[in-house]
Amino acid sequence: MNPTRPFELGIYTFGNTPRTDDSTGATAQAIRDALEAVQLADDVGLDFFGFGEHHTRSMPVSSPTSLVNAAAASTRRIKLGTTVTVLSTDEPIRVFQQLATAAAIAPGRIDIVAGRGSSPITFPIFDEDENDYDMLFGSKLDLLVEMNRHEQVTWNGPHRRRPLQDMLVVPRPEQPLRIWLGTGGSPGSVMRAAELRLPMFLGILGGLARL
Repeated sequence: MNPTRPFELGIYTFGNTPRTDDSTGATAQAIRDALEAVQLADDVGLDFFGFGEHHTRSMPVSSPTSLVNAAAASTRRIKLGTTVTVLSTDEPIRVFQQLATAAAIAPGRIDIVAGRGSSPITFPIFDEDENDYDMLFGSKLDLLVEMNRHEQVTWNGPHRRRPLQDMLVVPRPEQPLRIWLGTGGSPGSVMRAAELRLPMFLGILGGLARL
């Protein structure tokens, strides 16, 4: 019998703002704490550390790709990723470029978990219509997958005003990034992951999955 592949153990964070009477700078401290946590996770031998996206005072990691890049430069072994990037309200080309940059710093250690988001908070921030959330996510995810496969991209989708014609996307990672579809367990997300042949990142570990 062939030995089974051992499972991997990891953690993720949205950042945790310290409780203090003076909130000035507290969210900045939460970012520094998150980077200290990933260094500790690397030191003790965890397999993965993820940075989730949130936009609240208590959970201020609003730019997970930035923290992935910082962690890529300060760790030695641990795999890193976004858990999740709210792709519906982000720019997929920049997401790919930022994480491909992290992969150049930490080859073979960078994942992308892309999701629609569990809260409507990002839509007014980035001037998007919440009613378009599924169209935005589907279109942007399709482009993200295409960029991961091809250096030169010709593509068109409903979230763009202009088609892309033979667009060069750099930097290129030495091996394709691993893209996960982040979901709370909805049937539509399961079908989308199957159609795109993407692994799923399930954000609900207890209670009922959101349908």
